[in-house]
Amino acid sequence: KSIPFLFAGFVFFSLLGWPYYHDPLWVIHKMPYTGAADIYGHGPMLHFVTRAPRIFGFTLICFWLTGLISLVFDLFRLQKRDSALREIWFVVLPFLAYFTAHSYVWWKGLGGSLGLIRVMAGVVPLTVVTAMRGYDLIAHYIPTGKVRAYVLPGIVLIALIIPPLHYHKVPVKPDEVRILLSQAADWVKKSPYANHRIYYYDLYFQYCLGLDPYDANRCREKVQDPEDPGKDIPAGSLVEWDAHYGPNEGRLPLDRLMNNPDFSLVKVFKPEHTIQVMGGYEYAIYLFVKNPEGKGGKINDKIYK
Repeated sequence: KSIPFLFAGFVFFSLLGWPYYHDPLWVIHKMPYTGAADIYGHGPMLHFVTRAPRIFGFTLICFWLTGLISLVFDLFRLQKRDSALREIWFVVLPFLAYFTAHSYVWWKGLGGSLGLIRVMAGVVPLTVVTAMRGYDLIAHYIPTGKVRAYVLPGIVLIALIIPPLHYHKVPVKPDEVRILLSQAADWVKKSPYANHRIYYYDLYFQYCLGLDPYDANRCREKVQDPEDPGKDIPAGSLVEWDAHYGPNEGRLPLDRLMNNPDFSLVKVFKPEHTIQVMGGYEYAIYLFVKNPEGKGGKINDKIYK
């Protein structure tokens, strides 16, 4: 009887948006994660399986598999069968459904999937529940005493902490792209355009400038019309275009700004070493200023790199 309540959130937001979208299934039909297959592509079906040690850690995987074995055993025990079935329905199957769905959409290039392993963070708590069952099974066969109370938890704790530090170096250092974005932001702060309206493509650039993304008078993410980038942009506005987000998510090729009489190029930032980003582009940051009416076509003679 409680299972239908799992759909309460979906039903609530569907009804909430129905008057606006005139569609009771707007949550599905207005899904924003569509139409990006031409940008992100696709990959192997076992993409997340092969990366499971990096996602969950080898230790957690071992306890999770042991927990599954424990669940199978409990299915054949009359006193524990109901509890095991509930855990399978509400813990194991949701995890497998989530994991399989993300594997499928990346394999088929659907749903705007880029195959990012971070999406699995949503079901790590479910794996922990089953892993704790595995831990309990192993602890059950260790006699009570200091080994069970202190040594086993200590070993497991160390085994859980060390692998992530192997894959993810701490403290996290900024990569060359973020360093370049910081340099571009520092240049803007000292430039005559510091107080002008700024259009940006990389969110980190906006963050480095310390701008409020909700202040439409100061900044805006992307130009309004990538087919006509100068449309409805005030004269003097600064446009930050980078080779990662500009031509991909932004759908704005560099030539459309370079050859546009509405804009003048004022600054270029390129990394010391060539960095190839999504779409095969060589990474660089270009800063353009929107020309006043009737002053188009002028591009600064001096381009800094």
